[in-house]
Amino acid sequence: MVAHYGMSERLGPVFYEHRTVHPFLGREIAAESAPSDATVHMIEEEVRRVLAEALQTTRATLTAQRAALEALVAALLEHEMLEKAELIGLLEGHRAGAKPSPAVPPAGATSPVPIDSQK
Repeated sequence: MVAHYGMSERLGPVFYEHRTVHPFLGREIAAESAPSDATVHMIEEEVRRVLAEALQTTRATLTAQRAALEALVAALLEHEMLEKAELIGLLEGHRAGAKPSPAVPPAGATSPVPIDSQK
């Protein structure tokens, strides 16, 4: 993403060729336009930054949506599968602060068809 597609403000929209290992000889073959060690280091730093930012965003989202996530887990444990309408109803009900959609019975309610736990 960073080296191949230029998706980094720091490095810019440039394609950086990577060194490859020849599958038969087991040797590293450097392309003529291989980036310098400093550029490779910058690419690695930028990749680390992008991944750390994604991890932070993911944790923040999961923390903020914890109640909806817990409701989803409970519904999936109860029913194993949810239809699109059931999932949307469950998540929208949590966003609005309302009770979950009637399409998804509350956690602890018995399922009309028992789920075989041996699957």
